[in-house]
Amino acid sequence: SDDFWDESLEHDSADIFAEQTTAPVILYPDFASNPIYQSNPNATFTFFVDGSFDYSTPAHYYGNDTIVIGFTDAGYPQPAIIVYDTLFIEVVPINDTPTINDKFFIAQEDSFLIDMPILDSTDTDIEGGFQSPTLIDSTDNGAVFITQDINGNPVFSYNPDPNFYGVDSFSLLLCDFGELGAFPILNEICDTMWLYINVFPVTDTPVIVDNSESVLEDDTLTSSYVDGNDIALDGNLVLAEFVDSTLHGELILTDSSGSYTYIPSPDYYGLDSFSVIICDDGPPTPPTLCDTNWVYITVIPINDAPVIINDSIVIEEDQVYSGNAVGSEDTDIDGNVIYSTVFALPNHGVLSINTNGEYTYTPNAEYYGSDSIGVILCDDGTPNPPQNCDTNWIFFTITPVNDPPVVFDTFYFMASSDTLSINLIDSNEYDPELSTLVYPNGTTSGPNHGTITFDSTGNYTYIPENNFTGVDTLVFEICDTGLVVNGDTLPVACSLDTVLIQVTCQVGDSTFDCDNDGLTNYQEDSLGTDPFNPDTDGDGVIDGTEEVVDGTNPLEPCSYLQTSITLEITTTEDCTFSIPEGFSPNGDGTNDTWLIQGIDNFLEAEVKVYNRWGSLVYQAKPYKNANGWDGKSNNGVSLIGEDLPVGTYFYLIDLGSVGAFGPGSQTLFKGYVYLNR
Repeated sequence: SDDFWDESLEHDSADIFAEQTTAPVILYPDFASNPIYQSNPNATFTFFVDGSFDYSTPAHYYGNDTIVIGFTDAGYPQPAIIVYDTLFIEVVPINDTPTINDKFFIAQEDSFLIDMPILDSTDTDIEGGFQSPTLIDSTDNGAVFITQDINGNPVFSYNPDPNFYGVDSFSLLLCDFGELGAFPILNEICDTMWLYINVFPVTDTPVIVDNSESVLEDDTLTSSYVDGNDIALDGNLVLAEFVDSTLHGELILTDSSGSYTYIPSPDYYGLDSFSVIICDDGPPTPPTLCDTNWVYITVIPINDAPVIINDSIVIEEDQVYSGNAVGSEDTDIDGNVIYSTVFALPNHGVLSINTNGEYTYTPNAEYYGSDSIGVILCDDGTPNPPQNCDTNWIFFTITPVNDPPVVFDTFYFMASSDTLSINLIDSNEYDPELSTLVYPNGTTSGPNHGTITFDSTGNYTYIPENNFTGVDTLVFEICDTGLVVNGDTLPVACSLDTVLIQVTCQVGDSTFDCDNDGLTNYQEDSLGTDPFNPDTDGDGVIDGTEEVVDGTNPLEPCSYLQTSITLEITTTEDCTFSIPEGFSPNGDGTNDTWLIQGIDNFLEAEVKVYNRWGSLVYQAKPYKNANGWDGKSNNGVSLIGEDLPVGTYFYLIDLGSVGAFGPGSQTLFKGYVYLNR
């Protein structure tokens, strides 16, 4: 089929009948009527004068065709004779080439094409369809799958590679079946089809991964919140918005590319964070896409050095100062400040310091000026070792003082009929600064049982009152003349000087009543009674005011009146009272304590002992010989329990019972005792 047949027809003598003539007859086509008959009216038949013809069929036609044509002679002799000839034409079928067209598809980045038809109306095969396509060249930027839909038509599915956009393609081989009905065609015809997929881009959401950073306490962190984990698939990452700042430090965003500097707050450690919104820059197509990026910062603690402040202390000359080397101003933000060691001892004093930093500083006697102590203070090593230490200087300013004069209580004994004239300032009393001692204001108290006259040089005269026996006390104020130090005059300093005067009765003074029994010494002498004992016969009745007045004999204990009874209470106790003038507490078992004979009979007896500077060094009430004074201090400036040095000490003994040895007897005793070792 589809061929054009050009052929010259020669008649068959068996089929053409002509008039018998003597010469050959030439036949001519009858153009007016040819063809006479044609079975396929759609075919085109053209008959030419020379007997040739053209034959053509419609496109894709095949089958048999019968054509009848007529021939005529020249018409001589008349009439012309027409004869007919029949042509049998077989149009043999062939396999027509199918019509296949390339295809174009549109997809979106990261989206699928599913069951897309491979063939459409432009793809034809006149003989009846296509076999299943065969993949020749697959896609370069995605995966393609060739399948069939529910109607058996070939389709494909395409999955582009992630984030790919652009043109991708693949090719298929399409073939017809190579046969037509009952006419098998041995040769199938194939053609190649290209399928083009234009993948349009979309803006991908950037991949943002939170960041974790660390920095040491009080250090600086420089980093970027955009790192290799943060990806802009289509372009660049840029800072869009600053959302949440840090709570425990200063954050400085250096530029929009992600660089930043973080400075933690002083001494802070722990967690901190901030957040930013990061976007891509919009390509390949708007809009920009964003995500939030959190940056978590761990501030690692360190052991901060303690803050140590030197101490400045002002004390007076001879003042003992107690304190702690760790002061309230010495701080450690991480923990506690503790004492470590001493590295510099004082030059003008003595330091005693404990392991907890408590110390006592004693300046040298009479020293004033500057002194210092150097100690090392450390923290306790928290939160992380090692310890941090620093030096702490303790500076002392020792201000001078005008020391009061050194005076000693003095003891004098006199007869009641005598006059005592002495100078208050003796050779043992002095001023530590060696200024002149003066006696400015007389007595500050006393006398209580006499009169005194004095002058400013310290000379005074004491006269006891009539019939007084016992101890009278006078207190004087002795002063220096001040002290000039570095051009400054310090105030005058004074001390109180106590003078104890023991007034005793003299028998030779006939007008005195030495034992206060109502009888003068003259009367006592006349009666034969004891002038120093108010009860000579010991019957419990006073010699003068009772016995003589009552008419009884003061020398006879059994002399009595009917109207009076004298009861005598006797005791087996030794009532002798004696104060030794020395003892030796040296551990040899002899005189190791101050044994005062008879003091155990007085339940309220009190003993006070003073050193030569008038300081109380020992005191006991009641005083018992069983635990008497052993030469150690239990009071005053000396350390408790310390052995007192060898020397003279002054005592004051108060028996606490009026008339312990009878009416009017002495109860207060003052004197000195020598301590030897």
